[in-house]
Amino acid sequence: MLLRIQVGEAINARAIFSATLLVLFLSLDYFATDFFSRGNVAAEGNAISALWWQLAGPLRHLDIIIEIGGAFVLAFIIRQRSEFLTLWWLNGLAFGHLMGFLSWLPYGILDLFYRITPNDQVLTIALSGTGVLLGLPLAFLQIALARRKLNLGRRAL
Repeated sequence: MLLRIQVGEAINARAIFSATLLVLFLSLDYFATDFFSRGNVAAEGNAISALWWQLAGPLRHLDIIIEIGGAFVLAFIIRQRSEFLTLWWLNGLAFGHLMGFLSWLPYGILDLFYRITPNDQVLTIALSGTGVLLGLPLAFLQIALARRKLNLGRRAL
């Protein structure tokens, strides 16, 4: 019974929105990586992803499920302390994967990152860090809108 109550409190529209962004952007990033690398694991700049691809081989697509599951478990654990941190965690991961997806597009969207980073590992850190920074204002906005809605609801009573 206690677990059921905690799960119900942890899942709300804000968390569902952030989780949906994560699933969408992670999937885009993953399939863009798979498509644009044409199976060449050396084209992947993220060392952990490249190692996973080598180890998992044709089962590498399970990474989407594993990563989403791990992110959701950690989000649930973080939610026990702070909804804001949970939203920042999910949004940061989502935007990090959006940056990863954009890095594969051939339109020069991220040329700035390519100019300032000396190698793929630094580029991976720069893209992930940018994702975390982009997730922060969205988490603030989500919390601010939730508080505003709560205040409007109190006024109606």
